[in-house]
Amino acid sequence: MVSPFDMLEINSLQTPFYEAAARGELVVPWCTATQRPFWPPSPSSPFVDKAEVVWRPIDVSGIVRAKIVFHRAFLAEFEHLLPYAVALVELEQALRLLVFATTPAKINVGEKVTVGVATIVEHAAPVPVVIEATGSLL
Repeated sequence: MVSPFDMLEINSLQTPFYEAAARGELVVPWCTATQRPFWPPSPSSPFVDKAEVVWRPIDVSGIVRAKIVFHRAFLAEFEHLLPYAVALVELEQALRLLVFATTPAKINVGEKVTVGVATIVEHAAPVPVVIEATGSLL
């Protein structure tokens, strides 16, 4: 049986993200004119027309703004993770990312977290994940 992850194609817009993720780093595109990060990747800045885009590491501290907990696996590859959460984390540099949380009971909306990258499904590319929850709420 072919997994959806076997069919994943990484295009040129995503390559810097996945190359850095393989090294355990979280990088995102930045607009050189405004010095602001943005997501999702784009060949041009969403802030300034024709501004150069570069990839840079980002501060991995953030706050959970929302989360949803999954108790049913929509793909067989996720069954071993149940229950898991997908959280909207606002990073320190005002960038919001959807990240996986494999211990949903340990993170709460409003809580400070640290985001990293990890491979959570065998044969899949690394994805942003919550790697630490501080336990402090804002």
